[in-house]
Amino acid sequence: MTRFYEPLLAAVFLAFNAAYLYLALALPQSPLPDDVGPAQLPVAIALFGLVLAVLYVLQSWRKQPGTKGPIPIKLVAFIALVVLASIVSPLIGMALTLSLFAALGVVLLDGITAWRAALVTGACMFLIGFVGFSWLLDLPLP
Repeated sequence: MTRFYEPLLAAVFLAFNAAYLYLALALPQSPLPDDVGPAQLPVAIALFGLVLAVLYVLQSWRKQPGTKGPIPIKLVAFIALVVLASIVSPLIGMALTLSLFAALGVVLLDGITAWRAALVTGACMFLIGFVGFSWLLDLPLP
């Protein structure tokens, strides 16, 4: 059953991704014809987000009327975890933030008994963040 807030949340996601696409299209295009340019990745992310948002809108409308009830505490805690990660990231670095908060997210969603999976997830996120972006691609991370 659809909860009462899902159609509203789906509409917010749709509006956010539409605004993100609008801003991404305002980025400058590459002067070289074969170069990807700085706007391509944000536009791709925005289009993917729009597709997911449209699917969420359709799914929330297709379901039967839902019951009123509280928002699950795990959902609120996970959203707070993402917001906290974005605040902490400039202070301790992107790779460390990704690894730490991915591991905390696994523990939050699966429980403390999944500590091994949390360690593996954190290590993999660190490798992706540091080795993949900072070392191989030579992109400066905060």
